[in-house]
Amino acid sequence: MLRASDYNLHPQLAWKYQPFPAPSIAANVVFLERAGSFRWVLFDDKFTWETSDPTQGSWERRDYGSDEATPTSGTGHAMTRLGYDRALLFGGMDRQLHACEGTHVYDWDRGWMLATYSTKNDPPLRAFAALAALPNRTAVLFGGYDPATSDVLSDTWLFTFVGGDEMGRGTWTHVDTRAPAVAPSARAFHGLVGGRMTPGGPEIALLFGGSANSQLTPPTCDNDLWLFDPAK
Repeated sequence: MLRASDYNLHPQLAWKYQPFPAPSIAANVVFLERAGSFRWVLFDDKFTWETSDPTQGSWERRDYGSDEATPTSGTGHAMTRLGYDRALLFGGMDRQLHACEGTHVYDWDRGWMLATYSTKNDPPLRAFAALAALPNRTAVLFGGYDPATSDVLSDTWLFTFVGGDEMGRGTWTHVDTRAPAVAPSARAFHGLVGGRMTPGGPEIALLFGGSANSQLTPPTCDNDLWLFDPAK
């Protein structure tokens, strides 16, 4: 495992403030790459923004329309990279605090697309869940809460991208974590990230923290670290 001392970063240089062209109450940022080109995609409470160099503050607002292929504006969406040049977005709630429907894939060439034929096999609606990228164009979703009931969730789902130019680009599979399986407790507002623990090691997802209720009041899930291995 790499240590902080392995990087020659001065503490005062590791973070640098970068102005953003418009105010935003909440946003998800995903880094994509294709054939040596790079793109950062940001989905906030109103718009989709893109840039090839965020250090220069050169964000461009993109209008992908208001049809069902474009995610609903709001907050609490979960978003992650899907493969190298796509992003996956699920969940969230609109400005009337209603849960957002649909699974959406951002494609490098086409922008936003619906990712499934229907919402029938999607995970239950939720906001402030977390998504993490896994190998082979898959992603894991955990937790969140239902805006309609404020119930905090503890279910695990896997999304698998299968390609294609029409709807039906991916499928959701529920992961059974009932006893005797071990799984994190119900939570929202948690962190979830995919990657390798060691160079050349298996790609896994790490989950940390969160709140045990939808109001961000105690009890919380402090110092609660979980590892998800899709190969097991």
